[in-house]
Amino acid sequence: MERAPRFFVWVLPILWGACSLAQSRVPGDEYGFYVVSSLPAVWIAPLLLLGHVSFEAMVVPVLLAGAPVLAGLGWVMDRLQVGKVLWVVLDLGGGLAVLFLTLHSFPSLERAVGKNGSLGAYLVLSACVGLYLSVILSIVLTSLARVVKGLTTVLRETRRGIEESRRAEP
Repeated sequence: MERAPRFFVWVLPILWGACSLAQSRVPGDEYGFYVVSSLPAVWIAPLLLLGHVSFEAMVVPVLLAGAPVLAGLGWVMDRLQVGKVLWVVLDLGGGLAVLFLTLHSFPSLERAVGKNGSLGAYLVLSACVGLYLSVILSIVLTSLARVVKGLTTVLRETRRGIEESRRAEP
């Protein structure tokens, strides 16, 4: 059996970890952007909250908790053989769309920065949410493409069989 390539299983946790770590440095207003950038590790939140872990001490457990989630999604993407070009386009496009939408939800750039601390906070959030969107969309689009391809093959073979049976009739 041929082994699936291992690209996404490594790239996704590394990219997400870098985004989450960077977001911990520029967390946005009330740490809201950091919460969004830490979504894959949400399952560990009750343990951290019950343990009254400080924000500074929370960063490493969040990284350790979220990395396997992203590795699992990467494994799925590797098994589906998601196209790297598709994923990059979705990642960049999603990130730029999020950046545009978040900044344009304020009347001015100064107001946006005043609300969440820095332009860097928006850039890191956009990179992280773009990553989330690219993972979801590339899995869905690749799966749909496989289903359509399979149905097309079945229909083609069915037509061919019907045509052959008609030709075989006297």
